[in-house]
Amino acid sequence: MREAITVIGASLAGLRAVETLRSDGFDGRITLVGDEPHQPYDRPPLSKQVLAGDWEPDRIHLAAPDRLADLRVDLRLGQRATGLDLEAHTVEVDGVTEGFDGLLIATGARCRTLPATGHLAGVHTLRTLDDCLAIRAALEAVATAMGVDPSMRLGERYLHAMTVTHGLPLADRGGSAGRPAVDATGLEGVFLAGDWVGPTGLLADAAVASAEEAADAALAATR
Repeated sequence: MREAITVIGASLAGLRAVETLRSDGFDGRITLVGDEPHQPYDRPPLSKQVLAGDWEPDRIHLAAPDRLADLRVDLRLGQRATGLDLEAHTVEVDGVTEGFDGLLIATGARCRTLPATGHLAGVHTLRTLDDCLAIRAALEAVATAMGVDPSMRLGERYLHAMTVTHGLPLADRGGSAGRPAVDATGLEGVFLAGDWVGPTGLLADAAVASAEEAADAALAATR
């Protein structure tokens, strides 16, 4: 009979697994391990309401503190699972080995990154709450540099977001050696390296502009 179950990954899937174990009658110890310091939260609003500044992070929590208490879960936030021994039934969490009777891995995926961008400042991925807040702060910096009224919601400040669907290095898509070209087909009003992307959609030799450079380019393009 299982007496201790460890769930690795403290996001939606991990939390739902804990809830299911309790609703199915499991009465043993449940440990929920997550490498982020935040309570389990819903991810879709990160690219929408939270990024736009319409919601604050506490609105996306998946469970209130009293709900987590009712689940009697040992919540281990900000800790990373770094090793697993299936024969010994042990998992290593931040260098400390601990046993389990059952193990569920619900870590999800990681973001893919564009090639040749690891050294560039201002390049972001969006998967975690911290990612979202970093992007939001960067957009706030652009708005401040442009002199936009800080009382306006972020979504009302005419700042444009772009999803890069193709970013291959070299000349395959028009870029020069070591510099990715960006396919921005159908997008207008997108700033990258201080250039205004028009309906032609292909911006070669893409780099990342500072907030000040992007603001200057935006102002120049609207005059």
